[in-house]
Amino acid sequence: MAGEDKKLSKKLEKEMTQLSMSPGTTTTNIGPLSDHSVRRILIDLIITMNAHFPDYDFSAASVDHFQKQKSVSKVMNFVNTKLADLSRLLQANFFEHLWSVVNDCIKLRQCEVYSFLPDVETGDPFSDGCMWSFNFFFYNPNLKKMLYFTCLARSKFYPIHGLDSSDYYCGESEDYDDDISNESKLKMSEDEMQMELL
Repeated sequence: MAGEDKKLSKKLEKEMTQLSMSPGTTTTNIGPLSDHSVRRILIDLIITMNAHFPDYDFSAASVDHFQKQKSVSKVMNFVNTKLADLSRLLQANFFEHLWSVVNDCIKLRQCEVYSFLPDVETGDPFSDGCMWSFNFFFYNPNLKKMLYFTCLARSKFYPIHGLDSSDYYCGESEDYDDDISNESKLKMSEDEMQMELL
């Protein structure tokens, strides 16, 4: 973990610990803030998003914007539904290939899945001119790796700041705390998809 990330991690740990002692704020959608493992995963999700979108700061995001999904299969079905139109513009076995790549990276059956719900009032990249978006974090506790899978749908006439709407990324690193590396790209359509394995 880089120096700035360590500083942010300590700052968030302190803030969440204090928040856990406040009446009525002891439980999140992921679990009780009094649980160190819950605070750790929330901090990791925030740091992941900050690394992915350096022009935005998610450290002030409410813990209530993060949720733990009930199952991997439901998340896969949700993604398939959202990208159904896109898949018809590409190859016939698009979803088979997509989930094969994800599984090779993160071993889906071993994963917990978390999501981030954008806040339109904070001006994050998911509320800035988006028609729709999704943000999923596939975390494998056995491998200690997280794969961040996000998709933003915008009009092709809308300017995208800091992102290339024609690229799809899948990067892999040796350790969860290491920097993202070995990015490979597959051309996509007007929709924007990005995956990064941390």
